[in-house]
Amino acid sequence: MPPEQPGTAASPARTVEAEPAAPADERDEEDLPREGSGHGVARRRLIVGAVLAALAIVGGSTAAIVQGVQRAVDDAATEALTAVAVDYLGAIAEGRGDAATAMVPVDGPARLLTDAARAAAARIQECGVEAVELDGDSATVVVDFRSGQRRVERRLDAVRQDGTWRLTTSLAERVVLEESVIGPLPRLLDMEIGRDGGTLLYPGMYRTEAIEHGFVQISPVTLVVDGDPRTTVDFQSLGWTVAWSAPTDVLDGAPERALSHATACQSAGSCAVPPGALLGACA
Repeated sequence: MPPEQPGTAASPARTVEAEPAAPADERDEEDLPREGSGHGVARRRLIVGAVLAALAIVGGSTAAIVQGVQRAVDDAATEALTAVAVDYLGAIAEGRGDAATAMVPVDGPARLLTDAARAAAARIQECGVEAVELDGDSATVVVDFRSGQRRVERRLDAVRQDGTWRLTTSLAERVVLEESVIGPLPRLLDMEIGRDGGTLLYPGMYRTEAIEHGFVQISPVTLVVDGDPRTTVDFQSLGWTVAWSAPTDVLDGAPERALSHATACQSAGSCAVPPGALLGACA
């Protein structure tokens, strides 16, 4: 009988037990990614790149949010300043001098910055806000308007206090006139203009009052104020007209008074009338 072959039904099956796998910490170091190996470096680069990309996205979003908030704040400030300037210009254009002075206080007496003075004036027109320049809690508002035939641009300073914007530059111009040069000063509401360091007037055209000063009568003139302190009022452009006249009661009896005066000074030798000259003779 031939010998039995291993693994046949007649002989019990023999099994080979696999050796248990070595613990991970006992595996050959060659099976682990080595420090600096291509696989490890690539993996670390991938992680770092992902982190940097995430940070860039977050940073970009934060910057965009900050810029958006700042734009909204600037837009709100610009809108508020524009409204303040429009209200101020409107008060002057509408003849509300008292309201304009309450909005922006002036430096000096405001005797003619009133509703009464503005009522008789030709007011400014075509008012507008050209630009708003922000600098934290300070700002500059560029406005323009027309006064008479002049187009004027002014820069008005503003500040923010307790969250509210207000203008600090007034449009009232100080008009200075030299009495020694022009004689009697023009008057408005029976107040002299230009004396004692000047008179504040809002932009506009003012018709002054006629003046009777002894034998002199001064006709009314139109005074144009543009609200720009860098310019001065040119008296020659005012069209100032002076007329000399004498009341009738002064003319009556004038020859008799003149003869009496001449005779007295002739006798006293105090005038140029020579002694013995005939006075009162008609040619």
